[in-house]
Amino acid sequence: MFRWLLEEDRKKYVSFLETGAISLDEFIDDLISVRKDNASKYPEMVFLAIRKAISEKYIDVDKFSTLLNVRSECVLELLRAEYKVVKFPVVSKDKALSKIAHALVFEDDAGYTNLAHQQASIDAIRKLKGKNFSVVFDTLFYDDSFMFAVAVGALSKNVPENIAFTGRIGEHGNILPINSLSEKEEVVKDENLILLSPLDAAHIDDVIDVLNAQGASVPVFYTYQDNDDADRKYESFVEFVHSVQDNCVGISGIRLAEKVFGFSTLLKYKKLEFTDWNELAIVGGDNLRMIAKAGFIPNIAFEGPGPLAMGVGIRFGAQYPIVIYHKVAQGYAKVIDLSDNLRKIKAIKQSFDRFDVEVSGDGDICVYIIKTASHELKAQVIDFVRKKEGNNFMYIYASHKNSGNLPVEDWTVEVSELMSIVQKVKAEKLLSKIEFFMSCPIPIAFGFGMAFGHFGNGSIYAYNNIENTYTAVIRIEELK
Repeated sequence: MFRWLLEEDRKKYVSFLETGAISLDEFIDDLISVRKDNASKYPEMVFLAIRKAISEKYIDVDKFSTLLNVRSECVLELLRAEYKVVKFPVVSKDKALSKIAHALVFEDDAGYTNLAHQQASIDAIRKLKGKNFSVVFDTLFYDDSFMFAVAVGALSKNVPENIAFTGRIGEHGNILPINSLSEKEEVVKDENLILLSPLDAAHIDDVIDVLNAQGASVPVFYTYQDNDDADRKYESFVEFVHSVQDNCVGISGIRLAEKVFGFSTLLKYKKLEFTDWNELAIVGGDNLRMIAKAGFIPNIAFEGPGPLAMGVGIRFGAQYPIVIYHKVAQGYAKVIDLSDNLRKIKAIKQSFDRFDVEVSGDGDICVYIIKTASHELKAQVIDFVRKKEGNNFMYIYASHKNSGNLPVEDWTVEVSELMSIVQKVKAEKLLSKIEFFMSCPIPIAFGFGMAFGHFGNGSIYAYNNIENTYTAVIRIEELK
């Protein structure tokens, strides 16, 4: 009925289709008519027809069978199948025709494609997969650099929406070089996408492992110290995690994952201004969340001040598995392992084996003093708070029973006790805010931040050596 419009102005035709002026039935009739002599014509329209048929649960199987030139049962299988959308750049001598192309990769057994001349390349991917599948393209093209994208669609459970792929696939799964890479990079950049090419991975399995990395360990190193060997320390930590975690992502996989998901496994800052700590806590926590949301388990070592580590822990929260390490003479020790049970740091304890606890005062401001080191800080903190708040405060003083000689062991116990202590006080008193002062190992501060989360308002303090007093460096309510 509207064949003339489809042939003369496809853009206007699609607008009529989207508004309902042209029905899906009429659209398919027109497509059948214009594609009689060439089944590879109008790929973008076949692509659109299939997507609309799926979304509208189209039921005229015979008509669709005629459109695709396949048996009715194959049509049913195709329209019912799960599918993924993959992207790849297509370039032309006429730059105006260069674009991001799309393919629908179906988990079916029909083996259909709307570009018959690409059948041999698709068959090579089917051989790798070990079973049949269908592919529908929205663009007519003739090179085989689409293979990387289709292989990802066929083999991966997850396909990030912000990624385009370009590369040929060899018979054993190797990702092979392609022509016009710089032009394809330009096309992808113009669309604000990330391009994966043969420069990023040698084998399709390497890419699939990263995209489907559920529970794989990734080394993460945060350093907030003024030194020049952060990169060396990072490399040393990566090697250590590889030596103790069987499921650790390899170096090439780490680089690939950073590119795909946008996180960093090394954060380094040389100079710290107290005014920056809140923002640094947000950046550090959000980076860990990105790693965890991508399906990885962060294995983190943290070099820097405890108050900042607690802030990062608060921002990260206790929703995702993580493993935390402590620097020791011979490398690192795993001290908090939440890879299998996040609740360990929030387990409520009625008695405390690791800490001696003193609670005093009656104000609505709670000062929480945590001490595991040998030097005493209680008197200094109380004097500071009294000058600032008068007598309107109470304090919790949690002093480790092995202060100054803390055993390097499972510190989830320390974290859960510290959390239980403050929960017990909150259950008994109405508090306006909690102020934290600490002298403890970084993993305990970080883990306690995770457990505490957004449990209340307040600040975390660090000692200012220049002014010889304490400074509020983290504002807890701003980490939500």
